[in-house]
Amino acid sequence: MAKLNILYQTVGLISAALLFEEKLYTIAWCRGMSMHPHFSDGDCILIKRPWLSKKVEPGDYVTFKSPRNPNTISCKQVHATNESDPNNVKIGHMLVYGLNQPSEDSRHFGQISQGLITGFVVSVIYKK
Repeated sequence: MAKLNILYQTVGLISAALLFEEKLYTIAWCRGMSMHPHFSDGDCILIKRPWLSKKVEPGDYVTFKSPRNPNTISCKQVHATNESDPNNVKIGHMLVYGLNQPSEDSRHFGQISQGLITGFVVSVIYKK
């Protein structure tokens, strides 16, 4: 009976961890220096899933599917949205910039849809 209880507890913990990772938060390792000094190559960041967050605002750090390669997730800072700059940004879109060059960002691919957002960076878990 004790082995069965341990099995149930283990399955419960794994299920809770998968739910947490899939629906609430996830972690990612940064690659590249485009977001230095906030995030550097090798840093581990905590990301809140987009459905848990407020609306997108300038200054937010977001992760998103790259408009050039949907299999790649990028991390940049939101520079502008339609709400902050209605003359230059379409509704439902945003401009995102890296903090350093070289950075593949809105200076290269233009405005991107907010629908590409995969999360909002909450904090750095591990700084390399």
